[in-house]
Amino acid sequence: MASRRDFIRNIGAGLAASSAASEALAQSVAQGAQAGSKRSGSEALLVDNPFHPAPAPLGVDRLPLAWYKKQAATLRERAAARGVDAVVLGTDDNIVYFTGCFRGSGERSTWVVLPTASGNAANETVYWYSPGIDRDLIQSWWCTENEYYFCYPHAEGGFPNRGQLKRGNRVDLWEWMLQGLRKRGYDGKTIGLEGEMSSARAATFARVLPGAKFVDISDLALKMRIAKTPEEIALTLRAYRYFDRIHAFARDYILEHGTNATDYQIGQALSQFGINLLMAEVKRDGKPHSAVGIDVTGNYVRTGVATAYPHPNQFFHSKVQRGQ
Repeated sequence: MASRRDFIRNIGAGLAASSAASEALAQSVAQGAQAGSKRSGSEALLVDNPFHPAPAPLGVDRLPLAWYKKQAATLRERAAARGVDAVVLGTDDNIVYFTGCFRGSGERSTWVVLPTASGNAANETVYWYSPGIDRDLIQSWWCTENEYYFCYPHAEGGFPNRGQLKRGNRVDLWEWMLQGLRKRGYDGKTIGLEGEMSSARAATFARVLPGAKFVDISDLALKMRIAKTPEEIALTLRAYRYFDRIHAFARDYILEHGTNATDYQIGQALSQFGINLLMAEVKRDGKPHSAVGIDVTGNYVRTGVATAYPHPNQFFHSKVQRGQ
């Protein structure tokens, strides 16, 4: 059987050999860790800290929906204590954190509405206002109702997916969402928003919901995201175990290839190894909502002048030099 060093050496022998060697090495490392075998290479330098809590076990690859519902219920309760009737989330960080639906909005604005009425049934309610492109992703997760626009920019009445081809006025999506709140009876109520509104948005808010007022609840959401629960800590520790192994692999790679390697090569090699390492242990079925929140990137591996800048903006493709 080939040694760990043989695998690492072969990673520089071309794309096909690189992929095969990386996958084989990742499988070997993963299986060795599960079996409790002795660490080899630079991994032997890793030291276990007995004071760390236990990482999430294999099979726990993401936080369960029940966890997100509990966090959302806590946010509703704390917002209700400020007189809020409905929390409106519009930032990706908060939407993902309080619903568990992993997706990014980009220029296609998305809002999640969490009513704060008492009772278990109300605490399970989540209304989405989203782009049509993510309709199935959202509705296959935690979704009471989803009202969607076609895309950004959205023309009034234009839904090609429904066979409605129209040239209409461009829809103000902020106003469109507020109209949705009005239809749900929230005019005259208190709306919890993330931060202060711009003057233009405040004017639209006053026009569409003249009897309503808003309260800034951004501090409530931020405090909950900062103070980690035991489940978050356990999952983070599991992620760091992979992080440790990837760094050990990078050290072995640099020791093997030395000044013949570029920072780009090192980054690509550790990214490939890391992805294969995770995928050897993460349960997935190819469908939405499994194997989420995973990213292993070598884009930040750099050597030479670029290391002097916290946020360098150049492409990294420099050979490693002695002392660097």
